[in-house]
Order: sequence, then C-alpha cells, then structure tokens
Amino acid sequence: EALECGSKSTGTSSTASLYLSEELGQWKYGYEYGAMEIKRHLERVILSDVVDNILV
Repeated sequence: EALECGSKSTGTSSTASLYLSEELGQWKYGYEYGAMEIKRHLERVILSDVVDNILV
C-alpha cells in the first residue's frame, strides 16, 4: 500500500489528505518508489475535475 488518505467534513465543506504510507519505509528506496507511483497515477488525473482547491 503506497498511499493512505484521511478525510474531514465540517458542514458543507470537505477536505482530504493523501500521504505516503509508513509501510514504504520498510524497504530500501520505498518512499522514492511510492512517490514515483503516485506521480505516475496523478499525471493521468485532472484534479480540477475532482476538487476545487489544491494545496501542496
């Protein structure tokens, strides 16, 4: 599992956070591998179709 997420809803607005799984730290270069996999996936997603605001 490379990616974990959490969400929070308050009234009418919702937020979601994505972060690399701590399980990746068990392997050599695990975080780098996970980051590359997430980047490859997100390149295919047009985030403006899904969300209103993006904070990095």
